Amino acid sequence: MSGRRCAAGPQRRPLRADWRVALAACRGRACVMCSFDNISNSASIYARLGRLSRKRHNCGGPAAAFAVTNRAGVSSHRHINRKGLEHMSTEAGRATQEHIVVIGGGYAGLHVVHALRKQKGSAVRITLVDKMTSHLRKVMLFKKAVGDAELRIPFSAYFDEAVKVLQAELTAVDSAARVVELRRPDGSVQRLAYDRLALCLGSTVVAAEPEQGGVSLVDEASAARIRELLEQQLDAAARAPGEAEQRALLSVTVAGGGITGIETACELAHALRSRAGQLGIEPGRVTVTLVNASPRLMPDAPPKVGRRLGQELAALGVAVRHNSKAVRAEAERLVLASGETLASALCVWTLGARPSALAARLGLPVTPGGKLLVDAQYRVHGEERVYAIGDNAHIVDPATGRADGMTCKEAGPQAGRLAQIMLADAQGRSGPEHRGYATVFCISLGPERALVWMRKLGVDLLIGGKAGLSIRLKTWDMASLVDSKLK
Repeated sequence: MSGRRCAAGPQRRPLRADWRVALAACRGRACVMCSFDNISNSASIYARLGRLSRKRHNCGGPAAAFAVTNRAGVSSHRHINRKGLEHMSTEAGRATQEHIVVIGGGYAGLHVVHALRKQKGSAVRITLVDKMTSHLRKVMLFKKAVGDAELRIPFSAYFDEAVKVLQAELTAVDSAARVVELRRPDGSVQRLAYDRLALCLGSTVVAAEPEQGGVSLVDEASAARIRELLEQQLDAAARAPGEAEQRALLSVTVAGGGITGIETACELAHALRSRAGQLGIEPGRVTVTLVNASPRLMPDAPPKVGRRLGQELAALGVAVRHNSKAVRAEAERLVLASGETLASALCVWTLGARPSALAARLGLPVTPGGKLLVDAQYRVHGEERVYAIGDNAHIVDPATGRADGMTCKEAGPQAGRLAQIMLADAQGRSGPEHRGYATVFCISLGPERALVWMRKLGVDLLIGGKAGLSIRLKTWDMASLVDSKLK
């Protein structure tokens, strides 16, 4: 183009051999109408291209577009339409780089991005959307109730610039247009185009009603509040004149006998006894009671698992009240549904989790319990390019009819399979189907012990003590991809 004036601006120096910036016409066809070797002033180029091009691109709406071709001959096309919707595709011959958007940076979403990055030969662009800038190790919240455990890992520690991390909250999905609507922290709304969408919305920890008193262990703030209250009670007990007053101040109840309740009760018992001894208080005056609505611990496991857990808790000084439902905490007492009361200077509620309420607000098919309905390849029913895994999806093993549970151990295998499925779908191949995870449960019993129950070939295996703890610590790290080579 040397020697001629460009319609988009004044004459420029001859084009460098390794880069070309050109106007891209509709449907991604390269249209060499003008060239520039100085592409640093992108705003000016966008303005000129916007005046030159009013054609409709397949990402929706009149668009300004430009193409950049590198030395390898890979052409990237960027399109900005009047609605502010951004769409980018990359062409290498006939292949188009797909844009995969992952909503949610919890256990499932984190593993999806990791699995996509590991797939060899995959030419995909990945955007991770989360309302926070870091991953929360949510299953370890009880650790923060007794110490200053760091439970957040910045997404920047996981991924390099190959993964775009966008801080925003999902508000809507337009599957017909392949667009998600996001609300940014400043309140602005952004529309983001996708080729494939993975919904990893996770779950919400259930909190007791305010009038029920106590503190629900639901997030980092509530964990810090529990720790603060325990310190206050320990200080008051250290100044108390007698044993009865100390016992009253050091009585704690944990309402909810699931895995989180068991782990919380054990952690509290160990921390309180240790701290009491440091303050010169007899550790035996600490009382931690786990209130369990079921007839035994781990009712879905064989009875021997529940019995073993009961023995472990008793050794730690944790009493268990079975067939008991907590109603409210008041005046240093916990009231049960039976009308009976337990001494309780502090009640910690551990009431389990429910699927994210957002799933039911997206206009996609859900179960009565609010989980997204998906097929054996994690596609949301009726949607070709929208997938869901993790706590917000109702995932059933087609071979056994058994639904996956809401624990972080299922997230990794689901995510790895979903990455294969999405890439296979993009290439027109058949991907794998879901298979249920092995029956394995790991339960920490304070900072020094744990119990692992697994079933293989119909045989139940229990691993306790330090060996069990080693496995438990490993599962926590695996769930949050700690020490994994991600970048």
